[in-house]
Amino acid sequence: MNWLLPVFFCFRGLLSNGGWESLALMMFSPIIIPVFGLLGSLPRFILRKRGHTTAPGPIVWLLFLYGWSWFVAPMTIPGTTDSSPLPSLLHSFVGQPLSDKYQGVIFVGSLVVGTLAWLAVLILSALLDPQPQSGAHRWTTVSWIAALVVPVLFVVATMVGVQVTAVSPDSDFETNAAATERPLKEQGALMLERYERVQESVSEVRAQMADDDWTMTGGPSGLSSDCRSLYMECYFFDVDFMHPTAGAGVDRRELVAQVEELGWFENEQGLLIDEDGTELSLTVYDDGRLLLRVESDWWWGSSFTLQEELSGGVERYDPDAEPETFTDDEWPSL
Repeated sequence: MNWLLPVFFCFRGLLSNGGWESLALMMFSPIIIPVFGLLGSLPRFILRKRGHTTAPGPIVWLLFLYGWSWFVAPMTIPGTTDSSPLPSLLHSFVGQPLSDKYQGVIFVGSLVVGTLAWLAVLILSALLDPQPQSGAHRWTTVSWIAALVVPVLFVVATMVGVQVTAVSPDSDFETNAAATERPLKEQGALMLERYERVQESVSEVRAQMADDDWTMTGGPSGLSSDCRSLYMECYFFDVDFMHPTAGAGVDRRELVAQVEELGWFENEQGLLIDEDGTELSLTVYDDGRLLLRVESDWWWGSSFTLQEELSGGVERYDPDAEPETFTDDEWPSL
């Protein structure tokens, strides 16, 4: 077990969707496996040196606790990529959405319990004398409980995590089930309503800076970082408004002050946020261009499916078309 656990930790990516972290663990496995294997074997070396031929009863149950904890921990690690996280080995086995945040709690808890169990084994190995242990039957019972109850607790914790993930709310405090049980037509109408609300809020900002000649790119997206870790489909609005001259001779702080007068506030990251949670960043370029980058809150639903519902399956994007310009109170339809 002392050697199999670090091998599993380093190569568990081969059993699931391993990301960059799996590649790093495999590359450094010639160092990680011997180090952790020897550390895991240290209590056994101490026991043998002190004359023990078998593990004392008070230690056996801790060994089960240590083994299960370090087996569980790597199962909860999601794959790290340049974009969306990949499902962990545990997530793949469960087959239902299980949030990365909840798995992170299990991961940290397993590491803490496993480390404390190893330290306890190490200390007891140095303290217990090789003599007949009283209450051997009692320790056998405790060991069996540890061997069987710990994995059961892990399964229960996983089931709870699935339920917690399922009731995770979106920006309107709706669960995924409540939001997606609506007919597609109703979901599409709600997406359009939210889009218009975001655009109306940003329109007030654009009106402070220029009356017309705005170009826009972007639209609904399904890549919100807030729901990617929940492994359920969602959407938000990610749009850029560019003006060719509105930034000429203008200080960014002046623009921020104008936007704040409309009810937006600036957070520590320099993003402006309105009452609906829409985030706005202002970029003034040396050549006079002004970029407004807008990112809304997110809601449950499939971005692709709902856009297809709204468009009737008609492709509106024309790569050869000239960029369309808009006045401050206009924007593209969905």
